[in-house]
Amino acid sequence: MRSVQRIAARAVAAAALILPALALTGSPAVADPAEETFTPYVTTLESGTSACPGNDQYFSGWDTQRPIEWTYTNGDHACIRVEYKVAFTAANCDYQFYVPDRQATGYIDFWVEGITDQGHGTWGINRGINEIDKEGWHTIYTGDRVTSIKFWDKGPKGYTLGWGKYASLKRVCS
Repeated sequence: MRSVQRIAARAVAAAALILPALALTGSPAVADPAEETFTPYVTTLESGTSACPGNDQYFSGWDTQRPIEWTYTNGDHACIRVEYKVAFTAANCDYQFYVPDRQATGYIDFWVEGITDQGHGTWGINRGINEIDKEGWHTIYTGDRVTSIKFWDKGPKGYTLGWGKYASLKRVCS
C-alpha cells in the first residue's frame, strides 16, 4: 500500500509542476533544448495518375553520411508532402535542414508555421533553400513559437529534392 501512496504522491508533485506551465502557455511546457532533431513524416498525396505517375513517389538511399529519402520535382502538382512536427518552444532558435550530398539538386520551398505570441492564432511564412550548391546542415529559418515546417515536391521538373530519412530538421537554440 505504501508503494501505491508513493506513486500517487509523485504523480501529484509532477502535476503541480506542469499545471502552472499549462496555465501560462495554454500548451504543455517544453524544455528549451540546446539542440534537437526532428523526424520527417512523408505523406503520399497522389500516385498512379498522369500528374503523379507510378506507385512510388519518393525513394530511399544513402549519401556519404546517413540514410536519406528523395523525390523528383513534379511541376505545379504536389504528389508528396514532407512535414516536421516541431515541439513548441518560446526560445529563439535556428531551424536547420539537412541537405544530402546526393539526390539533392532542386529548390525546396518550405512553409514554416507557428503560434502567435498571444497564443490565439497562427502564422506562416515561406522560406527556401537551393540544394544544388549545398550539402550538410543549413539554416532555413530563425525565430520562436514554430510548430511545423513542411514542403511539397512542387518545382520545375527534372530536379531531385533530398532530405535525411530519420533526422533532417535540427533546432539549435541559444
